[in-house]
Amino acid sequence: MNKSYHDCKNTRSNLILLSFFKYARDLEAVLSLAGDKRAILLGHSMGGMTILRFCRLFPEYLMITTSMVCGTHQVAC
Repeated sequence: MNKSYHDCKNTRSNLILLSFFKYARDLEAVLSLAGDKRAILLGHSMGGMTILRFCRLFPEYLMITTSMVCGTHQVAC
C-alpha cells in the first residue's frame, strides 16, 4: 500500500521524508527564479535523495534523468 507522507506517524524516518519534500520545494523555488534557463542537477547522498524527490514532485522540469545509486535507503510508514 502506497501512503502519502500525510498518512505517516511522526517517526524519525518520516521526519526525514518530510524534509526531502521541503528541500525539493525549495529547489523548485530556486529553479523557478531562473526562468527558462536550463539546469543540470547533481547530488550526492542527501542531495541525491532531494533531487529524486524533486523529480517525483515536479516532472515538468525534466528533460532527461539518470540515477547512479550505491547502497539502499528505505523510508517506511
